Amino acid sequence: RYVEHLAVSGEHTAQHFYDAEGWCAHILANAWGFTSPSEDPSWGATNTCGAWIALHLWEHYLYTGDMEYLERVYPLIRDAALFLRSILIEDTKSGYLVTAPTTSPENGFYLNDDDAENGIVTHICMGSTMDNQITREIFDAVISAADILHTDRALARDLSYASSRLVPTRISSDGRIMEWMEEYEEAEPEHRHVSHLFGLYPAAQISRSTPDLMTAARKSLDRRGDAGTGWSRAWKICFWARLGDGNRAAHLLHSLLEPAFAE
Repeated sequence: RYVEHLAVSGEHTAQHFYDAEGWCAHILANAWGFTSPSEDPSWGATNTCGAWIALHLWEHYLYTGDMEYLERVYPLIRDAALFLRSILIEDTKSGYLVTAPTTSPENGFYLNDDDAENGIVTHICMGSTMDNQITREIFDAVISAADILHTDRALARDLSYASSRLVPTRISSDGRIMEWMEEYEEAEPEHRHVSHLFGLYPAAQISRSTPDLMTAARKSLDRRGDAGTGWSRAWKICFWARLGDGNRAAHLLHSLLEPAFAE
């Protein structure tokens, strides 16, 4: 019901902010139907939140196999994908389809050495890794759901084509998952959020069938460290569980119980 409620105002947001089809929600979406961009562009401009939350509906179907439920929620999943499909543009440098403008919430980067020296941090970019992973995941969900429901065959073909043109999850020269299309220097190497590992969890684009990416994801997590706020530590617990490291997951779980203040 929450997603159905968001989609109503999310359609208005998609039309008036992006001249786009479908519906979207940004990172401060709430029960009052707020779906617009908010506050700081470093995170408030994140527009893939509608697709992310719509993926929960698909996951629920996968768990229950409830066809009546899938028929009811399919338009929500489809229209979240339609939004992303309609905002993708071709990056003239690489030829990939990318979301733009976007961020990798909430980490920033230095565009060049001069910016690093002067502390000038950039957040807005094109085709962040998290966006690529969420877009690929929602496209795949619609393709599968359309096949199950015997509908939207033309749309499924289009999404399959678009998915093949998204930036793949790549490994940087130092062996970590790349957070952006370019190997920018991170403003906060130990930033509490690890948005570019959405493909590891909740998605499964980084899995045992992609061992190189699994190794790179582990290096990314090691570099980020174990500190963070409550929900970011909770996400890291899931990351380490997906990597099969129960001891590291347990360590992070215990850290959630630490006092939030110093005596």
